[in-house]
Amino acid sequence: MHQCSYWLSVLHRIVAFNVGLILQTLQMAALGRARDRLNDPQPDDLIQLSSATTKAKNVPITVCTLPIIHKQEWMKIRLELAEKSHREYVISGGTLDYPVYIKRNFQVCIKRALAMLTICRCFGPIALFWDALSPSCLYKLRHSDFHAAALEEKYWSTLNRTLWEIPNLNPFDPFDETKSKIKDMFRSEGKLSSFSDIFDYLEDEKLYKVYRDKVLEMWTAKNTPL
Repeated sequence: MHQCSYWLSVLHRIVAFNVGLILQTLQMAALGRARDRLNDPQPDDLIQLSSATTKAKNVPITVCTLPIIHKQEWMKIRLELAEKSHREYVISGGTLDYPVYIKRNFQVCIKRALAMLTICRCFGPIALFWDALSPSCLYKLRHSDFHAAALEEKYWSTLNRTLWEIPNLNPFDPFDETKSKIKDMFRSEGKLSSFSDIFDYLEDEKLYKVYRDKVLEMWTAKNTPL
């Protein structure tokens, strides 16, 4: 029973890893939109920012840093993704209202998926087999903690590098076919894989506030009479 439970957990982590890859692609799309706005600023393009100590201010795009614009573009994509996700959830028989679903399901899944992707990026795909990475653990840990303990790829073992291919296996392929693919993986040393940057500030509110407060401080200072 314990063995079955363990491999089911591994499967969940592989699914989370692949969802993380999809989310990263969407984050890169948001980054492209943010750069377009920054490279071609319009006079009426403003972003409303506020903090615990500063009232809401409409800050021109030319004053905002890339993380601020990127965050806004990501939230647009994230909102669209959340709405589509909830519609599919309801069609499938789900009964939670939208706000509750977002808090209990969608938000949790986003954080777990990006956490699993970040951990694999820091330590290699062997992390998919770490039983200590429970769903609650993936939700609670901060990405900055993973980065602080990350290992360079050159220190990853050959086995670890080979395992990069495992999340790409289709669980619905015939078993003999899958078995053959796994054998082929372990005949070679595997290939090194690398990820583009994962943008922690998009989901880490504490980190995002650092960027936001700097922009607000700069904009306030610029518009305060001497």
